[in-house]
Amino acid sequence: MSIVIGHHIPYAATANIAYPIDLANKVKTALDYLDEGPAFIHVLAPCPPGWRYPEEMTVEIARLATETGYFPLYEWDHGRIRFNPPSNAHFDKSKRKPIIEYLKRQGRFAHLTEEDIKEIEKEIDEYWDYLARLAKAFG
Repeated sequence: MSIVIGHHIPYAATANIAYPIDLANKVKTALDYLDEGPAFIHVLAPCPPGWRYPEEMTVEIARLATETGYFPLYEWDHGRIRFNPPSNAHFDKSKRKPIIEYLKRQGRFAHLTEEDIKEIEKEIDEYWDYLARLAKAFG
């Protein structure tokens, strides 16, 4: 998203299959802006075989990606940033679910140590600090 935003396109967004109405609204918005230039949507869509979890957990895995702060939902709209529920609450770390909730359900992360998980938590916190700075500058 940072690279896309840096190119000053009219509209960019993140979306998640666990939030289908949000996803549909973002697709509609992107289509509405096509006459102004390119639009971009980064969609999280988990892959059961690649991520190594049972298919029936797909929506749960996707939802946890956002609830843990790992995959925030937001829009860049003509130079303004807007956070979408539930991500708009995640500037407050206490409102995020622990990242282990997302990681432990996927076989692709089975090798992670406690130290690795703490590093991932740190990186998520740093990303949210970056997003907070963006929101302050472009909110």
